[in-house]
Amino acid sequence: MRITRSAREIFHCQNARLADSGASDGSPLFVAEMSQFLGSTLDKSWQTHER
Repeated sequence: MRITRSAREIFHCQNARLADSGASDGSPLFVAEMSQFLGSTLDKSWQTHER
């Protein structure tokens, strides 16, 4: 399931870009939280799919 890896890579890249561009303190944190949330959601669906 390539979607899981792609989603993670996209969000990690966005998080890095926000940090590099010196975005407001809230933005990188928000992206990190969204990345974590989506990652765990996708992990659950992936585990369910494997079974």
